[in-house]
Amino acid sequence: MKYSIEEIKTLLEGITPGAWAAEEVQYQWKTSNALGKHILCIYTEPDAKFIAAAPTIIRDLLAENERLSAKLGFYDNKCPVCNSTLGLLHADACPLCAARKEVERLQKHIEADAELYAALEESHREVNEQLRIEGQRAARHLADQELLVARERKRVARECIDYVNNHANDCGCSKRIAHDIRTRYGVEG
Repeated sequence: MKYSIEEIKTLLEGITPGAWAAEEVQYQWKTSNALGKHILCIYTEPDAKFIAAAPTIIRDLLAENERLSAKLGFYDNKCPVCNSTLGLLHADACPLCAARKEVERLQKHIEADAELYAALEESHREVNEQLRIEGQRAARHLADQELLVARERKRVARECIDYVNNHANDCGCSKRIAHDIRTRYGVEG
């Protein structure tokens, strides 16, 4: 709207009060105010009649607007949150307050998600630490098992060497076999 309701009322109060008229005078239409003063000449009858009726039409439209506004309570509703008069048909909340409420709701979800994320991160760190500790234990256990296997191989190799040295006939192979076993399993003397 180019003019507000208040501006229209002010403009209307400034004109000559009373009914205006349009009459045909020598092939022209003249519009006069309530005091009978000639206001302007117009060459078409519809234009002259509309201009003459304009103040009455505007008064009627303003009265109808006020009647409907009062009936709807359109201008009386206030936002219950910020108390601004916004012409709300239903006094739930103005769009700005509704948006603020939605932002607050979403912020609560974000905060809850952030807490959940922090808890998950902490749990992730704990699981990684447990995996690191278990990995170290497994590595130590494997090293211990490899050491035991190496010791057992040497023990078996010594027994084989002793057997070959004590029970084989003296054909020379036994010394060769004993030498191969010592070399292969790293057994001394």
